[in-house]
Amino acid sequence: MEAATESTRNNNSDLNFITSNKGEPLLIMNQYIYKCNKKRPNKKYCVCVVKDCGVYAHTDIDQKYLSGGKADHGHPANPEFLQVKKTRDQIKHRVLNEFTPIGKIYDEEMTKNAMNPVAIAIFPTVHEMYKGAAKNRRKTIPSLPESCLFDIPNEFKLTIEKKRFLLIDEARVRRERLLLFASDAQLYLLFNASTIYMDVHFDICVPCVVGLLVNKKAATYKQIFSELKNATLRKKTVFSPSVIMTDFESGSISAVKDEFPTAQHLGCYFHFSQAIFRHIQFLGLQRQYTIDETLRVLCRKLMALPLMPRDKILSGLDEIREAADLLPGLPMIRLLEYFDKNWMLDIDLWNVYGFDSRANNICEGDDICLMK
Repeated sequence: MEAATESTRNNNSDLNFITSNKGEPLLIMNQYIYKCNKKRPNKKYCVCVVKDCGVYAHTDIDQKYLSGGKADHGHPANPEFLQVKKTRDQIKHRVLNEFTPIGKIYDEEMTKNAMNPVAIAIFPTVHEMYKGAAKNRRKTIPSLPESCLFDIPNEFKLTIEKKRFLLIDEARVRRERLLLFASDAQLYLLFNASTIYMDVHFDICVPCVVGLLVNKKAATYKQIFSELKNATLRKKTVFSPSVIMTDFESGSISAVKDEFPTAQHLGCYFHFSQAIFRHIQFLGLQRQYTIDETLRVLCRKLMALPLMPRDKILSGLDEIREAADLLPGLPMIRLLEYFDKNWMLDIDLWNVYGFDSRANNICEGDDICLMK
């Protein structure tokens, strides 16, 4: 639906046009709305949209005013409706033709159009418009591919300033493809960061690098780091962070150790706690965890071990074992066995004592360089 596309003045009549919900042009003259009722080879007959009004206006095929529209309407004009209609059309037009966030488009158009207080009062909020606007935008975006073999439209390779955004598009082996997206400005932030964060997704912050992967193998992560290091050569800089925080995927852990041997690698404390609780659920202890305060406190102490000084962790774990041995039915035995087998082999990976940044979600609240 397009915003007003034409405005002319003829015989003291102010004309412009908007588009109806069905895609048909509507004539606006002196704040009254007319729809096309009949067409001739060189002329259009437009009638007021209000039922039984009957006031006509005539235009040529090129939407130029010819005559009519001078009679008195049997109803008042509705300028507020027109203001709302035009602003909504302009918002929809921009939503369909650019990738600016919908909320930003809404704010810009509301500011630009300067509607009167009555129009503002009846105008839908951004939350009320968002669902429909997003649905219309999705119709203009290619459907999600069912495999990694697809063409990327040119508009998705560039930023809104028409600068390069697609960094890497490479087929590693058959049916495996690596896509990395990052603008030059994002790479500058990443390469100059002393601490970087890697996660599956960030809900609020815009990552410095977005990677679309077909797997989470160490070889894939190593290729990502290799491509980023190649980018530093082209830009005559270096990519050598002091601290790298990730989740606990085996592929990323191995790749970080190999590619950044001098960096301090930390596991995200949130993902550590999440893994412990998921295993509590796996062992069928969630109900007992909810109703048994003693068990719940011991489980939480287990989750809190990364917050202790490195030299206090073993003694802290021994205290948890001693208390767990006193629980009726020994419900924590398998949980502690799991902890010994999976977490005690590399304490330095998950011990975050003394660090200001203990989890990836810190970058949801601070302006920190991050990698996705």
